[in-house]
Amino acid sequence: MIKLLKDTSDQILFNKITPEQGAAKFRKEADEILKRNQAK
Repeated sequence: MIKLLKDTSDQILFNKITPEQGAAKFRKEADEILKRNQAK
């Protein structure tokens, strides 16, 4: 989860994606990680 946050933050800082895109991407990928971990 920390790596996901750092990677997303870096993309925003280097203007590869907008903050809005970063928030949506982080939320989607974080939800997927949490769902996978709940299934275990």
